[in-house]
Amino acid sequence: MCIRDRYGTTPEFSNQIETRFDWGVIDLNVKVEQNRIVDAKVYSDCLFPDFISKMNEILQGGTITYDKQGIDKLREELIVAHLNHAQVVPMIEQFSTWAKSAL
Repeated sequence: MCIRDRYGTTPEFSNQIETRFDWGVIDLNVKVEQNRIVDAKVYSDCLFPDFISKMNEILQGGTITYDKQGIDKLREELIVAHLNHAQVVPMIEQFSTWAKSAL
């Protein structure tokens, strides 16, 4: 799927999944090579932009695999990053449960 970003480039993604939670929409776009996420962009209208920014940062690091174990690793890193934001932890849990079922 191609999505035109705000800078005018059109990144190529091999996988795209989207859903709506009570707290906002998540549109997850990833480029997967050899089961590893090599590029990603998460779009959301979530009211906690740091949560989405951190997710984008982690996904672009090349350390997350496109499988349930990779989503578990993403979940753990997001929880550590948001230890001081207790309201975000349930959102992380909902996201990871959904993402594992949507893969």
